[in-house]
Parts: sequence; C-alpha cells; structure tokens
Amino acid sequence: MQVEFKTDKGKLMPHNEDMVGWITLRLPSNSSPVNVDIFIVSDGMGGHQKGDIASRIASQYFVFLVQNGISNTDGDIIGELENKLPGYMRNINTHLRNLAAKEPEAKGMGCTLTAGVVIGDKIIIAHAGDSRIYHFQDHTLRLITKDHSFVQELLDKGEITQDEAFDHPKKNKIHTALGPKKQIKPDIFVEKWKEGALLFCTDGLNDMLRDSEIQDIMANDPEPAQQVDRLVAEALEKGGHDNVSVLVARR
Repeated sequence: MQVEFKTDKGKLMPHNEDMVGWITLRLPSNSSPVNVDIFIVSDGMGGHQKGDIASRIASQYFVFLVQNGISNTDGDIIGELENKLPGYMRNINTHLRNLAAKEPEAKGMGCTLTAGVVIGDKIIIAHAGDSRIYHFQDHTLRLITKDHSFVQELLDKGEITQDEAFDHPKKNKIHTALGPKKQIKPDIFVEKWKEGALLFCTDGLNDMLRDSEIQDIMANDPEPAQQVDRLVAEALEKGGHDNVSVLVARR
C-alpha cells in the first residue's frame, strides 16, 4: 500500500484547523498479527474557538478508541467495529462538548470527522460532516461519503443540480459535526476495497475543484505523491479559500 498526505492552511485562513493522517496498528492474534490501517481527515470549526484543537483531539481519540476497542482479533473485527463505531463517535462528541464547557473561549468548537478503518479487503467508514472519501479506479472517481449539509439535502430533493451545488452560497452550512450539538447521527458503513485509490479530503479541496477536475488530476498523475501535491496546488491556484487537506492511499 502506498499512502501520501498533505495539508495547507490556504491563502485566506490565518492558521490551519485541519487534521489528516494515517496509522497502522499491528494487533496480536492466535494465528498471525492483524494489520489495521486507520485513515482520518478532520476539519476543525470555530476559528478562535479552537477548531484546530477539536480536530486534533477527535482524531487522536478515534484512534485510541479503535485500538483499545477490538476485543477479539481472531473474530469478525469489521462486524465488531460496525457495532461500536456509532458509540465511539458519540463519545468523541461528548468529550469535545465537555472540554468546550470548561473553557468559555472554546464554546462552540467542533470538527468534521471522516475516518476509514481498513482490515483486509474491507474498509469501515465513520463519517460526520462534509469532509469526503472518494474511490478512484480505471480513471473513474466515485464519491463514497455523502455530505451532511444543507446543499446535499437540496440535491437529494432534486431542487438543485450538481453545478448549482458547487456555486451555492450556503454550501458550507452543515448539520452534523462533532462538538456543536448534544446528539449526533454519524454514518457508519462498510465498503470493499481491493484495488484503486482512496482519496480523503476536507472541503478545502472540493470547494475549489469540481469532481471532474479531481478525477483528471488523479488520472494524469499516477503516483500518490504526485496526486497529493497536484491536488493541493490546484486548490490553492483556484483561490485556496480554506484549509485544504488531502490523503491518497493506493493498492
């Protein structure tokens, strides 16, 4: 597996509130060790209200919960995580809210969190917010996650087109994230991943580049390192209005 990631604060933001990364856990079992790869992208919200802290804490806590929550490495790990991840996401949400309650200047801090836990040829995804995961294979880009946003709701109702969504003035208005609300309903689902590349990104990428442009870059630059560099560079070239974070994992 080849993995590359990069983050940039963008041209207009005073600092970077994104978090992106990858860690491999090697867990013991009765037969042979089990490799668990965790990919995470998180977009902090709140600015002066410590969005950067929220994204870092949420990402670290997610890894901790997964690492310590797998009870039987000889059993159905994916099935176990599918049952546990909703609770983990709620735990992170509560943890961020408790931290914010202790510090007045941190009131309202929060973050998106989109993570993939890869075991064998399966990936279990935990998703809250509008950060994204795409799958790229055979020169075709497919969006795996669905944004928890006002604009996505309009798309689902057929009230706007994809082109209208890209330029919509309220496209950054999201209804699900970790921290701001007491109750959350994250998406938890399993996908097969045998071939191709997974692309994780914050909205600093897809707000600047249409999916067709992302697809072209992925197709024209075959190596993950080149893809990551080019995607970030093009997002900045198009305006770089927000922090931009990209991770590409290829098999």
